[in-house]
Amino acid sequence: MEKYKYISFEGKRIRVYWLRGEYCVIDKDLAEFFSITKKYLLFTASINKERFSEFDVFLINDIEYHKIKKHNNMLLSGVRRKIYAFNLKGIITIAQRTLKSEIAAKLSIWVIRTVVNNENFDIFELLRSGGTADILKET
Repeated sequence: MEKYKYISFEGKRIRVYWLRGEYCVIDKDLAEFFSITKKYLLFTASINKERFSEFDVFLINDIEYHKIKKHNNMLLSGVRRKIYAFNLKGIITIAQRTLKSEIAAKLSIWVIRTVVNNENFDIFELLRSGGTADILKET
């Protein structure tokens, strides 16, 4: 299994890592994706922690850190900081319930459409089957 892949979303690319048996996005990349600061992302998650399980948002351990560090030059500089990872449910939860960015709103609309139409529900299955996917297309 590859250590990471990219998905394309509204013209933006985001790197997802294989952590704890599923694809996840690290906080820095997710904040950049949503056009917010990492500090705001983590603050929002912390004040809404009742909405997340321990598996949806988690602090990465040293082994996971070194796995990610190999593929992410931004982590190489400076002191090791706490890095959180968000799985698919964590990403959707924070987009739907807490964030006010345009991309978060579009993700929320896409998720609702997908659930209502019962199609393509497992977003990361596209990744497992190999490659980049534009997962937010207007219908």
